Amino acid sequence: MLNIVIGAYGGLSVVAGILQGLVKNIVWWSALILALGGGVMVSTIFLDGMVSVYAVTIGGLLIHISAIINNQRMHGEINKTHHFARFLGTVMLVVAQWMSLQA
Repeated sequence: MLNIVIGAYGGLSVVAGILQGLVKNIVWWSALILALGGGVMVSTIFLDGMVSVYAVTIGGLLIHISAIINNQRMHGEINKTHHFARFLGTVMLVVAQWMSLQA
């Protein structure tokens, strides 16, 4: 079940990266980072062990980096509360994936 949640989050990030890149809401390289991070998270569905934890971590960080870049470019500032909540969500996914290995 956890891998489905992580895969869905990653898949939605891939779609968002592609669509926002096509309509040019964000710069192309940030759209690429977003889609790449989402793709890494989707790969978690097919991975086991600590490699899956690393994939969630790396994918989540790439998505988060892209979100910070986009927020800065679109609004001229960084919404700290929003990004703290996103970061906390990513940490929760990483910890949940790691804990699923312990069971």
